[in-house]
Amino acid sequence: MQSDYSSICKSEVQPSSSDGDGAECRICRMPAHGLHFGLLTCGACAAFFRRSVACRLQYTCRLENGMCELNKTVQLNRDKIKNSSRTTLPAVAAVSVITSPPAESVTPRSEEQDCNVASVSYEKPNDKPTRATELPILPEFDYRQELPIIKETLKMEMPYYASIALSPIYLTGLQRIQLAYRACLAERPCPLRRPPSEDFPVQRFLVTDFAKQSRQDLKLVARFLTTIDSFRRLSFENKWLIFKRFWTNFLMCDRFYDTMCTLGNDMNDKRVVLPDGTVVDMQRGRAEELKEITDYSHEDLIRYVENNVFFVDTGLVETEFYVSLEAALASTKLEIAKEIRELSEREKKSLADELHLYYMSKCVSNYAWRLCMILHIVGSVQKAAAHKKEVITLAKVFDTYKYDVFMTELIE
Repeated sequence: MQSDYSSICKSEVQPSSSDGDGAECRICRMPAHGLHFGLLTCGACAAFFRRSVACRLQYTCRLENGMCELNKTVQLNRDKIKNSSRTTLPAVAAVSVITSPPAESVTPRSEEQDCNVASVSYEKPNDKPTRATELPILPEFDYRQELPIIKETLKMEMPYYASIALSPIYLTGLQRIQLAYRACLAERPCPLRRPPSEDFPVQRFLVTDFAKQSRQDLKLVARFLTTIDSFRRLSFENKWLIFKRFWTNFLMCDRFYDTMCTLGNDMNDKRVVLPDGTVVDMQRGRAEELKEITDYSHEDLIRYVENNVFFVDTGLVETEFYVSLEAALASTKLEIAKEIRELSEREKKSLADELHLYYMSKCVSNYAWRLCMILHIVGSVQKAAAHKKEVITLAKVFDTYKYDVFMTELIE
């Protein structure tokens, strides 16, 4: 949105500790309860809009000087219905339109009038999410250039990595995951598990560096997926759908594990290791860069990034990480193809059997706590991925981000 409401949304984005004291809701002008979605709102408006995001409904602002989708629809109705006008619109209104005759011209209705007056209708939300204003691509970061390579990789009928495709021995699913992940790491400039004595110069955290390196990892995610036998048997449409729902999970697990192996698992240490081996401080950023990308404050942006690079106080061993990675894939929510749901259940069962054998080989008689830890990691990944989708929707509607740092075309 580009008009008055956009400027309102962009102003005074500060931490929420005192925002609600004596302030007005930016939507309904009632007393604000705090900072919601980067905007001062009351609890009712916050809950209303959150529900609209969850249901993928499309809402438009009334302050668009006649250019928003809602006002265009109303104008069409005005052309059809003479001497009628809109009812008062809420600050954030649904696409469904209600029209009524003006109060001063209310007369008893005749059958002819009833035929001409538009009736109130309820429109069901579309099966596919509506697309709000698209965010411009970040300069020198056109991730769409990677799409042809990714799609060709997903179409492969053999594993991408020769060490798996030409293995002389039978490999279990967990062994394939292990070899594939190690092959992905070998394509990066910095190895995993660097010596603990190595000095790590801490750099400032830059959103652009984080986004660009994530773009480079997209190809690795596609290559990783080709090592799974059951995945290669799916149709390309289902492969593409799984990729779009899994790549975020993969990158989050990867950053968590790389950071833990390099810096340890101290919950108070907010440093993160990027794919190129750079160690960055999440609490430090470059103010000039942030102003070029978003209207959010540094604290708000760091809070978003920390949701995508989560910190867990666990002593995760390598095998448990691979199980977490495959569990994140098998738990990807897919509501459509029956074959994918059946595939997911088979993968989960096979994964559980292999994990049980692993713990038995290590003489771990009671591994319930280890399972809870793995489930916690998978749940944290899914929660962070859902939060990312919500942030993307809000960024499009409230115009809080100036560039697409989310790779939105790859989010399902």
